[in-house]
Order: sequence, then C-alpha cells, then structure tokens
Amino acid sequence: MTIPLQAIALFVLAPIVLADNVIPSIIGADGLEFTQVEFAQDVLRLSGAGVRIAIFDDGLDIRHPNFGRCIAVKTPEPPVCRVVAGWSAFPGGLLIAGSEDAHGTHVAGIAAGAFPDKLFDDRNLPFKYQRGVAYQGLIGAYKILATSDEDETNSLRDAVDVAVRDKMHIINLSLGTNTWVPVEADAQGIQKAAAAGILMAAAAGNEGQEAGLQSVIHPSWDPNVFSVAMLANTVTAGAAVVLSDSVTFNGSSTNRLVANQRADTAATICYPRCNFLGLPLPLVYSEYDSSDYHLTLGTGGGSGDGTSAAVKPPPGGFVLVVRVPDDADLDNMPSDAMDLMSQVYELGPKLILFAVPAADASTYSDIDNYPLINGTLPVLFFVGQQAAGLAAAAQAGLLLTNISNVLIDIDADVAMQYSPISTRGPDINLRMKPDIAAPGFQIYSSTPFKQYQTWTGTSMATPYLSGVLALWRESKRGIEPPGGWIAAAMTALKNTARPFAYRSPANSSELMWPPAFVGAGVVQAAAAVTACVRIAPTELLLRSGVATQTATFSITNECLRGARTFTLAHKPAFALNMAQDYFGKSFDRFNADAVAPASVRLSRTVVSVAPGASATVTATITLSPVLRNAPYIYSGYFILTPRQRQNLTQGLRSGNVQLSLPYQGCSRDYSDPAQVPLVVQDLPKNLAAKSGAICLGFVDDTKDVITCDNDVTDPGVVRVSLKELQDAKNGKGLGFLLALARPVQELVIEIYSATDNTTIIGTASYGPCAKTLRGELSYLPSYSALNDFSDTSAYDACTGVFRGRYTPAGTEDEAVLRVGGQYTFQLLLRAPVAAADSARVGGWQQDEGGVLRVPMRGVLQITGS
Repeated sequence: MTIPLQAIALFVLAPIVLADNVIPSIIGADGLEFTQVEFAQDVLRLSGAGVRIAIFDDGLDIRHPNFGRCIAVKTPEPPVCRVVAGWSAFPGGLLIAGSEDAHGTHVAGIAAGAFPDKLFDDRNLPFKYQRGVAYQGLIGAYKILATSDEDETNSLRDAVDVAVRDKMHIINLSLGTNTWVPVEADAQGIQKAAAAGILMAAAAGNEGQEAGLQSVIHPSWDPNVFSVAMLANTVTAGAAVVLSDSVTFNGSSTNRLVANQRADTAATICYPRCNFLGLPLPLVYSEYDSSDYHLTLGTGGGSGDGTSAAVKPPPGGFVLVVRVPDDADLDNMPSDAMDLMSQVYELGPKLILFAVPAADASTYSDIDNYPLINGTLPVLFFVGQQAAGLAAAAQAGLLLTNISNVLIDIDADVAMQYSPISTRGPDINLRMKPDIAAPGFQIYSSTPFKQYQTWTGTSMATPYLSGVLALWRESKRGIEPPGGWIAAAMTALKNTARPFAYRSPANSSELMWPPAFVGAGVVQAAAAVTACVRIAPTELLLRSGVATQTATFSITNECLRGARTFTLAHKPAFALNMAQDYFGKSFDRFNADAVAPASVRLSRTVVSVAPGASATVTATITLSPVLRNAPYIYSGYFILTPRQRQNLTQGLRSGNVQLSLPYQGCSRDYSDPAQVPLVVQDLPKNLAAKSGAICLGFVDDTKDVITCDNDVTDPGVVRVSLKELQDAKNGKGLGFLLALARPVQELVIEIYSATDNTTIIGTASYGPCAKTLRGELSYLPSYSALNDFSDTSAYDACTGVFRGRYTPAGTEDEAVLRVGGQYTFQLLLRAPVAAADSARVGGWQQDEGGVLRVPMRGVLQITGS
C-alpha cells in the first residue's frame, strides 16, 4: 500500500490519504524514470560487486546485518562480511557507541547495504528494491570524524594514505567545512586520492536557505570531487498504527494513523509477521517543556495538559506518546534532548510515538537530531493532523492494536525536485558546483545495533551517488578509460544527467533548475553506463559581462557501430540575482519566469556523427535586456535527444540516450566590484547602523561566542590592552562588522595612524573569505554569521583572528600594534575572478580582481594593561 503525501509547501504536509497505487522502491532504486538505478541493477545486472567503497565518516557498525554481520574486518570471509578494510584516527578504533556515531552506518547502507531485514506489506510481501545502490559492493570503514567524547583530529590525509594502500576505488565524503581555504592536510589528502585515480563524492552541504549562493563546502568544491546536491525522493518509508477505537479530531474520525518517519529495531521491523511488542498495548500520554526538556505524564483519559504528577506507567508494557511542543526545533535539537530521552528510557516503554502537531520543514529534515531517535527503543514520528489524532487517542486512553508498514508517496510538486536545504553554488570563481543531484530526503537506511531509520540531507544523497559510481566502475571491468578514472566518470555521469524544470507547490515553470542548484541534473545510472557518445567539455563556462558571445563544444561517437543522430535544443534555467541573494531573493519562487533568460542560436539543430568521428557545434548566447540590468548568474542546458526511434529500454540497452551540456555565466563583469557588489547594499536599519564598525569582542573559538564590548553604532575610541588582544585563548579579539554580498578573493586589513588617515602603516592579509549568511553581519576576519552580537554560528569567514599583528608597509617583516598607539582601519576587499575570464586579454588575472576599500568607524587605542 502506498500513501500519497500532499504538500502545501515544500516538505510541509497536509492530511495523509490512503490509496492503493503501484508500489515503488524505497531505497537504492528510486524508479526507472528518475535515477535508472533499478534498470542498472535488474537489466544491466550491476550490483557493485568487487568495487571497494571507502566511507570516510564517524565510524561504521560492521556488525550490522546490512554489511554481512561482520565480527571483525574481513570476518567472516567475503562475500559474507563485506567490510574488507577499516581504520580509525582515534584510540577507540572502529568501535561504535551508537547514539552519536550513527551517521557513517546510515551512509554506508545507502551506498552498499544489502538490506536482509525487509519491510513487509499487509499482504506479507516484501516491498520492492530494499537494497543499497551498489548492494554487493565491498566497504572500507574509515573513522575520521570525532564524536562527543573524542578530540577532533585532522585525519583526512592519513585516511587517504590508508585507503590508497587498501586499494579503494571510491571515497564517500558525507562531510565538509564551509571555507574557501581548506586545511592544508585536507587539500593534500584530496589531491593524493585524485592522483591515485580514486573517485570521490562529497556533500554539497545542508545550508542552502541560510547560506544562499556560492556556499558549497569543501571538499565538494574541489575540481576532482563530485559535489552532490540533494533532491526529494518519490517515496519514503512510513508506518500505520491501528487503534482500539476511532478517535475524532479536526472534524474527522479514524482508528488508523500514519507516521511519516521511523526508527526501527527488530521489535518493529518484523511487523506484520510478528508481534514482538506484545500488542495490544495501552497508549500513555506525555509532553515536555522545550526550554528544559522536563517530561511529564498526562492523565490518560484526562485533560492531557501534562500537569498530573500522580500518573504512573501501567505494568505489563505500554506505548509512550510524546507530544512535542509547538515551539520545539527538531532540526537543531540541542544536547539537552538526551536528558529527555533518558527520562523516556527510565519509564521503560516498548515503543515511542512522537506527535508533532506543528508540522513544518524542520520536522522532516531531521539532519541533526540523531540523539533523539538513535536510542535502543523503536520510534515513530507523526506530524500535523496525524499527530493531533495520536495525542487525542493517548488522552482518551486507547490501545495500540497493530502496526503495518506503508510507503508514503511524496507529492508530485516536491518529488525529485531540488531540496531547499541543499547548499548552492557556483564556486568562488564561478565554476559549476554542485556537479550532480541525487535523492536524499528521508532515506531509509541502517543505523547501529541492527536498527534502520529515515534521515535527510546531502549526506544521504552523496552515498547514493557513490553507489552509482560503483555501478559505473563495475561496468568497466577494471579497465581504466583513456584520460583516467576521474575524467571519464565526470564525463559519463554529467553528460547523461537529466536536467529538469522548476516545479514547486508555489509555482511551475518551463525554465530549468539552474546548475548552481542541481549541477548537470539528476544522476542517470543506466545511461551513464551505456552511453557511447561523449560531449566535451562537460560544462561551458562563459565570459562574464559580455552581451553576446559564442561558445563551442564537440560531440564524439565512440560507439562500436552505427552513426548517432541527435536533435539539439536549448533549455534555459531561471536566473539568479546575486545582489538580492543576501535577502533570500535571488529568484522569485512564486514566479520563476520573472526574468527573461538569455537567447541562444545554435549553428546546427541536428547532428549526425559517424563511429570514431566528432562534430562541432557553436552556440551564440545573447543576454536579454533585463539580465544586463543587474548582476545575474544566467545558465541553462543544451539537450541532445536521439533521433532514432527506440523506447527507453531499447535506448538504454544500446546506449542511444539523451545527453546534456550545462552552461553558466554572469551578466556583469564578475571581477569588477562596481558591477557585481562585494558589500551588501540597503541593509536593514538595525544592521546598517552597525555595519562598518570596529567590534572589540571576546572571542572564544571553542564555543563560537562573540560579544561586542563597545557600542558598534557609535564606536568612538575603543580601548584594549595588547595582552588581551594577543591572548588567543581567553583574550579580546578585534573584528570588523560588514555584510559581504559574495565571497572575496582576499581580505586585507589596512592599518593607519589615527592622526594620519592617508599614510598606511601596514597590512594583514586573510585570504579568501566566505560571504555573509542571510540577514546577518560578518565579524571579519573570524566569522560569517553574527546574529545579536552575543553569539555566532560556527561559520568561518576567512582564516584566523586579527590579534594586532601586521606587515609594515614596504617590508616583509612582522610587527605588533604598539602600546599607546591609536589606529584606524580600512578593509581592502579584492574581487574574485571568473574562471572563464582569467585568460582574457587586458582583463583581470586570476589573482588580480578589482578592489573595494571600506573605511571602518571607530579608533582603536592599545593600552598596556
């Protein structure tokens, strides 16, 4: 049975309605039409067999049935135990504690899980395709992420050394850092893996709404790494519970309620073939305070206001219903949530049912709340009206009599569409990132202690792509393609990815989602394997600020026989206004067609290429007037459709498949701060009054806390002792408040005497800096997110903290601000250069973008104590 999930906004649910539809898959093979994994597995007979996939993460529960119930690495011998290598950067080795290091186990299940523990429907038949993408792949477990009881370590380079020695073919990196200046050892690790021909997939990040454009994280923006964006699935795994009597809520009556998320143990995954919970069991109502997570039990048949202290759980087992407060933030559950779960475990229920009547996006994204659902008890999540009904049932003292497994159809306006949490590109030099998109919304996969859960994020989309890479590599039978593994994989997957039109509950359009959101499009597993025609380059980067320009690409037929003929078409994407991105208005989601796209004229619209031959196509791109009126990222795709009349199955078998080529440019000169602003204009009044000021802050890098001691609306003379300024652990830090509209290639702090604002004393350079998060100010050079000047999120802006050290003008020495001195400052912001512009005659070189100087308000006085 499938249940359609009707959406009233992206990932926000209306009432769930039961319906009997064709059963699609829930993991791995998400339908022939969307990712073609099902076709690759069933028709092309690919399973990832023999391909080694390294999971760089927080560990892996190698004992999980999903990986062969290993006792130790390679024990029992493969293929029973498929974990063939393991390494840890921490003294505890690969031991999995469970509650806070479940991420890697979930990731590995998506890429290569066998899923021997199946979900069965009401007819006692297993749902289709419950398996990972490369379900017979071999797994390497490399623990490089610290958990709460471990110290952070810089171990990516060391892990790569071991992975190369272990002959890994693919590295999955569902991790990353929001920086344009990666740790040197991390960058070296990525380069070493690339030199060894290891394919790498990395998460684009989960800060799409908060960070906006040009925020993909490292290592996903590295040219040798597949940066993976996230799409919503077509279905997700849910559960239906049957009550002893009907319950009436919101004007309807039913005895069957549906959970849209689940965390299974052996006690629940076996239904309807077992009754390990001992149903029927009474429902016990409870709720908690979102400020301190104190749990109180309701009266069962009483008011349900949570005030009764006399209620005790019934003997003989019960089901605990936890009513989540409307103001709770499940997407960012603090560590105090563990206190809540401790109280729940102490009560000893057989099953936990979370009721979340205030359904919103954070209820489903489920990125950070592992401590909440990763315990030893099974959990089901109910949202919206279903949650209201559940709370009413518990307050009425009803029984839970049965559980059945269901698949929930994601609404058509959401399924296989871009997820708004997925971090957006392009990179700092306008190269296309992310590279490709894959499903990642509420993926059902393994977690420690033989559990399975639904999680969401680019962390889940990334192993999906890693699994596809394993299928592709398996198809090559170990023979390295010309140009190397990485170049060949980039060509195969990006040439065959499927661009798709913008669609949401708010608006639909003929325009496509842009490469800055989804890269080349949705991964097409089977087409990537069978395609024998190649497009070069894999993406067209256009010169910025050019009204009309031409670009050329080639089409090469590498098929064994037969000419291939294609019809060429242009599919523009909606434009992205860089100047409005800070305000969350890079495009109008209610009217994606608001900005007329560029027009394109192709030198030919039909191309026929003989075996072994190539053809060249020239595209002339002309900007529309509205594109030239503001700094837009404009983009689109050239679609090559085979003219031979074959159905999809025949085409996939013969490699006669649709191909595409993305292009991207900037309507203004990207290197010129006057044309593409570096600093946000027209800030809200409260931020405008503070922007451009010196902030003397207490900087605690361990807690990411900043408090501005001075009045930043009227800085005046700001006094700080040299000792405090230089104390890296507990001292004062000097920062400069500004809102960056886009990343800058270099931030330079220019220092002047307060009595002579024209003669520069010296400078301090902090390299590339990330843009400011939406609606906030950057505390430069340290952080890119400053809220109310009492705390900040952990988003690095540049590298380092200004502690009074600088390079005197005309020297290469280092000096320190002197005691008794008074200083003023300017920030020099150097614009980055578009990759397509770096070789332009007479234009900016790669490290010589235009500069903008911004004076800082206030005078700094250095005291001796």
